[in-house]
Amino acid sequence: AKRLSWFDLAAVSDKKPSSSQALTDWLGSCTTYREYLDVLDRLFRPKVWCYNFFPFMNTIDYNGNVTGLNVRLEEFYRYLILFRDKINSPYDPVINPYFWNYTMASEQKYVDSSGKTIWHRPAPTVGIIRFLVFNSLAFGAKGTVYYMYGTQYTNVTSGAHSVFGEAPLSCEITGTGMDATVTFRKSGIWNAIKTVNSEVVAWKRVFINTKVLECFTKGRPVEGLEPLPDNYECLTSLQTGGPGVIVSHLMKISDTSDSVSEVNHYLVLVNLDYEKKQAVRASFKNGYGASFIQTLSPTSIPQTTSTHSVVINPAGTATLDPGGIAVISWIARQ
Repeated sequence: AKRLSWFDLAAVSDKKPSSSQALTDWLGSCTTYREYLDVLDRLFRPKVWCYNFFPFMNTIDYNGNVTGLNVRLEEFYRYLILFRDKINSPYDPVINPYFWNYTMASEQKYVDSSGKTIWHRPAPTVGIIRFLVFNSLAFGAKGTVYYMYGTQYTNVTSGAHSVFGEAPLSCEITGTGMDATVTFRKSGIWNAIKTVNSEVVAWKRVFINTKVLECFTKGRPVEGLEPLPDNYECLTSLQTGGPGVIVSHLMKISDTSDSVSEVNHYLVLVNLDYEKKQAVRASFKNGYGASFIQTLSPTSIPQTTSTHSVVINPAGTATLDPGGIAVISWIARQ
């Protein structure tokens, strides 16, 4: 049967929409976004689900001036839960879908005909980029799309229009015709993305070929997620500072040389603070052999294999970078 390989969707609020007509315009006869995804799935069976939602938006006063930052965490995690559940639904093995989402990578605002700012998306920091990317991976995403990677320029100066600010990459063109010279310039956002991408590569053992079993929150309540249960799996306790962490339980099965399957378990702890580091402390049950693991520096990773990029951290503590992660690992044999 024919099917689409890629579906790129808007994230539409199905919770307290501004009007029933607004919901109908986006979702048709579907009453919820989850039902909408189910209908699209039955019709097209896409291999890759992708959606666009940026939770970081500046708050604006009556005159269009920036007054602060609004982080729409409730909606951010609602969509991660929806798409995690979608790819974990029973599927024909031939399809085996996965999902990507977008990561904010540029500054953008929208102004009205008088030039007053209506909404404003800030230029992301390295902490914001980490927060978006590692939360997505913790919920099962297998990729991200950076928007926008190149700075856009517009000649529009009247009427309502978008104004684009700093992006990872910009170019300057001098001269004309065959004598034109193109100069590419990398911004601070480029360096932030490069940093986060290198961290993702260092942790790839944890995220490649793994399945998300459960997600919890420890510390700040997050709608749609249960608090981490006491004595969960290998843990006897988990203590956090600051706002807390998201806890995602991932599993990967691999066959050993003696025909016994090893089940690799990972608890990925994602820092809910995108501005500050956060320390976490864990104690473990006997018999699991659980511990924190840490990444090696790129120069220490063996060139012959990509599976030894992490090593045991014998301490029961870890420090998470702003928006970053710590990982607890153990192995079960079956």
